[in-house]
Amino acid sequence: MQARGQTETTAVGITNKSPTAGMVPPATMNRGYYSWVDSLKGIGILLVVVGHVSQNGVLSRAIFSFHMPLFFILSGLLLSPKKCNATFFKKRFTRLLTPYFFFAFVTWLYWFLLERRFRPQSTSAVHSLANIFLARGGTDNYPFNAPLWFLPCMFFASIIMNVIMHTLNQHFPQRSVQIALIAIALAGVSITYLFHMTLLPARIPFTLDIVPAALSFIAIGILAKQHVFMMADWFEGYAKSKHEGIAVRLCATALVAIAFLGLDYVVQSIHLQVDLNNLTISNPLALLVTGMVGTLLTGVLSICLDSRILRYLGQSSLTIMCVHEPIKRIVVRLMGIVTRMGDAPIRTEIPLILVAAMITTALSLLVYAVMHRCVPAIIGERIIRNEKTSER
Repeated sequence: MQARGQTETTAVGITNKSPTAGMVPPATMNRGYYSWVDSLKGIGILLVVVGHVSQNGVLSRAIFSFHMPLFFILSGLLLSPKKCNATFFKKRFTRLLTPYFFFAFVTWLYWFLLERRFRPQSTSAVHSLANIFLARGGTDNYPFNAPLWFLPCMFFASIIMNVIMHTLNQHFPQRSVQIALIAIALAGVSITYLFHMTLLPARIPFTLDIVPAALSFIAIGILAKQHVFMMADWFEGYAKSKHEGIAVRLCATALVAIAFLGLDYVVQSIHLQVDLNNLTISNPLALLVTGMVGTLLTGVLSICLDSRILRYLGQSSLTIMCVHEPIKRIVVRLMGIVTRMGDAPIRTEIPLILVAAMITTALSLLVYAVMHRCVPAIIGERIIRNEKTSER
């Protein structure tokens, strides 16, 4: 674990630095590194893997109601608006699109040469190859590795929001900036919902039909950052104190578990359906609420359970995001063969879902460890190492 004055990189294109946008108190800005942020991303990527393994309707509906908004909200919490020059674009490209293109071509080649012979798909090989460049969302457009939609979406959403915030901060007072962010939060997810309702004949390139929803949650993160980091500092003081720390963490974890049950009850009661990749949003306002509440509860949990394991998962989350889907398919098939139960029980029975998710995550971490050691530039880490060196 690093000292708090240092800078540490987390994955999925978000750097765990102290935010420097205008709405964060100086005392919070000076901390530099928040270990719970990496743990939050670690829990988030575990939810992603479990959600993609699962075909259990109740479990999947609950996880999908907030697991991707969590990453966008976190991006907003850590956003530090910068001038959009060539250096800025190069950094964003290196962190997000370099891994995207590498893993897209590798997993497409695996799918084309091997997997599609055993798992028939309606999507042609040429169509799916072209979509690596077009970056249209939808499982049919990414039959080889559907979660890759997230990287171009984060790339474009983060650039757009950076431009918006840089402009607003230069020309408008803070209150006007907050009003604009509230408008973006309400409008963005509604625009994606309209795309869903209009049943477009084809998906829009560069995930631009998902980007508005991403902007909604990034705006929420920016709006919340002042309160989040102050409250996190306050709660960490109790949760990590020598005398009451264990009791505080146990009580908070129990309360979070109860709150998650309440959130799940609401999600199931209103039959909320969310799948941003496939442009499915049954209720945009409910998604805003579940995204915020789920992220808040997971954030509290990340402080309570903050550990080296979760931080390592958070730091490797980009690689896990990029490789877990094809690995998951292999793991599920092999578990079905070994247990002689077939694939269906592996993906519907919660204990088996968790076992398959743990094996998938472990194998994904192995991929990360090799790439981190041998080819860090491909997973966006070389530029970040250079930033650390220049800041010391």
